[in-house]
Amino acid sequence: MKRLVTILIILTVAAVLLAENSDLETTLDNLSGQAAKSYVSPIVSAFGSNMNGGWFHNAPKAKFLGLDFEFGAIFMGSMFQDENQHFNTSGKFRFTKDQAEILIEDVTLPEEHRQMLINSIITQDFTVDMNGPTVIGPEDENVQIIFNGETISYEFEGQTYQQDISPETFELTQVTGLMEDPPLLPLFTPQLSIGTVWGTRATFRYLPAMEIDKELGELSYFGFGVEHNIKSWLMVPLPVDVGFAFNTQTMKLGDIVEASAISGGFNISKQFGPGMLSITPYGGFMLESSNMEFKYDYVLQAADNPTEEELVQQIKFDLDGDNTYRFIVGFNAKVGAFSFNADYNIADYNSFTTGIGISF
Repeated sequence: MKRLVTILIILTVAAVLLAENSDLETTLDNLSGQAAKSYVSPIVSAFGSNMNGGWFHNAPKAKFLGLDFEFGAIFMGSMFQDENQHFNTSGKFRFTKDQAEILIEDVTLPEEHRQMLINSIITQDFTVDMNGPTVIGPEDENVQIIFNGETISYEFEGQTYQQDISPETFELTQVTGLMEDPPLLPLFTPQLSIGTVWGTRATFRYLPAMEIDKELGELSYFGFGVEHNIKSWLMVPLPVDVGFAFNTQTMKLGDIVEASAISGGFNISKQFGPGMLSITPYGGFMLESSNMEFKYDYVLQAADNPTEEELVQQIKFDLDGDNTYRFIVGFNAKVGAFSFNADYNIADYNSFTTGIGISF
């Protein structure tokens, strides 16, 4: 069991970060403002799409009280499009000390003034143009920051000075795509469903908090869903099962990434064959939302010696996933105590889910 949990964690972390965890953290350390948001945006939408997938593949039994148990594993995969590999935007960006020194390289000023000008640059945000690969973009391309020139004010000995700064383009050699043109973003999670009480079933997803890296900290994941079959109280019999569901979940990786997702909607299914040898086509419609929050330190000025302190800006931002709805079509097959399901989800980020489990 311990080995199984370890495998699940490794697969889940790979889904969150799409590459080695330290690579993502190192890359974000070199980005601020809108550049960081645009860089990670494809992961946010694809991961949110995954989290909201695979919650149902048949309606709970329409009984007041009965046993409906299933334990298994769900695999989700959200697909990317070509336009997800690059971004081109404008927004706020904060320059580091090294970048500020390049900006004023051709400026003729006394050294004391130069230092105050640098301090002014690294303590304010500038509107710049930004383009380059996203996290899923080409590994041989770099993010570019285009500064269009500006007059910058700085203080020296109680007086205010102004200095014209020429346009400059920075190529961030530390910021490339982490995985070029991936076919999809995967997610793999254990899932337990149990019911029923008055046609209602509860579903759980859970990974225990476990340290995966000394610097990144612990990974934890919990999800909860509930589904109700309206046939349990309708006076008029229906030829199909109709279930209404609501699901919520959170995943956290140390203090760097926290993801959450919510979905709700209905599904229609029809079982053909006896319970131990049957096939159940199903379809559904869900409204959904997802969010991913990032927190990390952006080093503006590194310490030159042990007696100095780094100048660090704490970056914190969150992004919403693009998916707001999905249409679902799939089937569930059962042979004895074993079940297998597969479905396709149509949304802004199309995805598919498959699952295998033991049920009775």
